[in-house]
Amino acid sequence: MNEQSYVSIEQHVCIVYCTAFDTGAILLDRRLRASMGRHTATGWGLCPEHQKLFDDGFVALIECDPQRSGS
Repeated sequence: MNEQSYVSIEQHVCIVYCTAFDTGAILLDRRLRASMGRHTATGWGLCPEHQKLFDDGFVALIECDPQRSGS
Protein backbone atom coordinates (compact mmCIF):
# COMPACT_ATOMS: atom_id res chain seq x y z
CA MET A 1 0.00 0.00 0.00
CA ASN A 2 1.73 3.17 -1.21
CA GLU A 3 -0.34 6.06 0.07
CA GLN A 4 1.06 9.50 -0.72
CA SER A 5 0.62 12.49 1.56
CA TYR A 6 1.87 16.05 1.99
CA VAL A 7 3.46 15.22 5.37
CA SER A 8 6.20 12.70 6.06
CA ILE A 9 8.47 11.55 8.89
CA GLU A 10 12.10 12.41 8.14
CA GLN A 11 14.66 9.63 8.29
CA HIS A 12 18.41 9.49 7.88
CA VAL A 13 20.38 6.41 6.83
CA CYS A 14 23.04 5.13 9.25
CA ILE A 15 26.42 5.13 7.51
CA VAL A 16 27.54 2.07 9.48
CA TYR A 17 24.71 -0.41 8.80
CA CYS A 18 22.76 1.41 6.04
CA THR A 19 19.53 1.22 8.03
CA ALA A 20 17.01 4.06 8.19
CA PHE A 21 16.21 5.72 11.52
CA ASP A 22 13.81 8.50 12.46
CA THR A 23 15.26 11.95 13.13
CA GLY A 24 12.17 13.23 14.93
CA ALA A 25 11.39 15.85 12.28
CA ILE A 26 8.21 16.18 10.25
CA LEU A 27 8.47 17.17 6.59
CA LEU A 28 5.74 19.21 4.92
CA ASP A 29 5.16 19.81 1.20
CA ARG A 30 4.49 23.55 1.18
CA ARG A 31 2.38 23.24 -1.98
CA LEU A 32 0.19 20.69 -0.12
CA ARG A 33 0.62 18.11 -2.89
CA ALA A 34 0.48 14.41 -2.07
CA SER A 35 4.12 13.82 -3.04
CA MET A 36 5.70 11.94 -0.11
CA GLY A 37 5.41 8.53 1.45
CA ARG A 38 5.05 7.86 5.16
CA HIS A 39 8.86 8.04 5.66
CA THR A 40 11.34 10.08 3.61
CA ALA A 41 15.12 9.58 3.81
CA THR A 42 16.87 12.94 3.44
CA GLY A 43 20.49 12.24 4.32
CA TRP A 44 23.18 10.22 6.05
CA GLY A 45 24.18 10.14 9.69
CA LEU A 46 24.81 7.95 12.71
CA CYS A 47 21.87 6.21 14.35
CA PRO A 48 21.56 6.77 18.12
CA GLU A 49 23.30 3.45 18.87
CA HIS A 50 26.34 4.23 16.73
CA GLN A 51 26.38 7.90 17.78
CA LYS A 52 26.75 6.74 21.41
CA LEU A 53 29.63 4.44 20.44
CA PHE A 54 31.30 7.33 18.55
CA ASP A 55 30.87 9.62 21.58
CA ASP A 56 32.52 6.91 23.73
CA GLY A 57 35.60 6.98 21.48
CA PHE A 58 34.97 4.09 19.10
CA VAL A 59 35.78 4.39 15.40
CA ALA A 60 33.76 2.78 12.59
CA LEU A 61 35.70 1.51 9.58
CA ILE A 62 33.50 1.73 6.49
CA GLU A 63 34.46 0.21 3.13
CA CYS A 64 33.38 1.67 -0.19
CA ASP A 65 33.11 -0.89 -2.98
CA PRO A 66 33.40 0.83 -6.38
CA GLN A 67 31.70 -2.09 -8.15
CA ARG A 68 28.60 -1.71 -5.96
CA SER A 69 28.66 2.10 -5.94
CA GLY A 70 27.83 2.51 -9.60
CA SER A 71 30.86 4.66 -10.40
